[in-house]
Amino acid sequence: MEIFFCSHCSQSIPLKDIQSGMAELRRGKYLCATCKEVTPAYREKRQNFAAMYLGIFLVGTLVVLGYLIFQEDLFPASRPEKAPASPDRKVILASLEKLGEDIEKESKTTRNQMTAGLSLFDERLSKQEASLTLAMSRIRILQENTGKGITSEDFTGLKKRSESQSRELGALRTEIDRVRKLVESLRAELKVAAKPAAKEVTRPEPRPEVSEVDRWIAQLGADKPGKRFEAVVGLNLFKGPRVVQALIGCLKDEDFFIRRTAAEDLGERKARVAAPALVKALGDEDETVRDAAVKALRKITGKSFGFKSRASARERARAAAKWRNHVAGLLKKK
Repeated sequence: MEIFFCSHCSQSIPLKDIQSGMAELRRGKYLCATCKEVTPAYREKRQNFAAMYLGIFLVGTLVVLGYLIFQEDLFPASRPEKAPASPDRKVILASLEKLGEDIEKESKTTRNQMTAGLSLFDERLSKQEASLTLAMSRIRILQENTGKGITSEDFTGLKKRSESQSRELGALRTEIDRVRKLVESLRAELKVAAKPAAKEVTRPEPRPEVSEVDRWIAQLGADKPGKRFEAVVGLNLFKGPRVVQALIGCLKDEDFFIRRTAAEDLGERKARVAAPALVKALGDEDETVRDAAVKALRKITGKSFGFKSRASARERARAAAKWRNHVAGLLKKK
């Protein structure tokens, strides 16, 4: 017979109690009739994961909305300060012109004051010189009439007076020289102060424009062959030694269209200085370039040494040697 025990009070439970329902089996444990009455019925609580996830989602949504709404208050962004507007060119020129006018006005006023002071000093100097001249003439008269009733006291008084006037005249001249030096230094300072304003007001001289020939020659150094070919075609409209030298340099270009066009143009110009470079072009890897080079040499020299651009390399080399010797002879004669 199987015996059951209560998991709470550890007392034995009769089988009839279990069969009649007085005892109960809960979660694998037996409860007697007494413990069953005391212990409430067990109900398993299951977590509602859907509600939990929904709550988390709602809380996260509220947090995000709150951050977006109160972002400016919580984290105030530092607004970039407006850059100071650059002053207008016309305003700067107007202020510089006004500054120049003010400097000129002040310098004119200073010159007028200095001129008036100098004229006053000159007037005083002339008066002192006149009085000194009068005193000297009186001294001479006294010296001539010493024995004619004129006492030595009068002579001594006039002499002292003339000496004092002479000293005053010397001091006045020194003062005039000092004032003149001061005027010259002030004029020099005014000129130096007026120079920056004049430089700012004057507009810079326009740069000389680059000629079209210079632009085409500069374009010969472009990376794209199309640009270089356009420059070679553009140089066909101009003459001069610079153009010829530029076309001679084009005989070494990577693009055979450019080499062929340059050779044809040199032939049309009948440029003898290009003959050595054209002779080297007879050994070009492209047949059309070789053909243009030999035609150009024929136009320049009026000779033909049987060079054929389609001949074998050996035959071309023989004919090119004849051309080389002939061109070397022409250069020696020149």
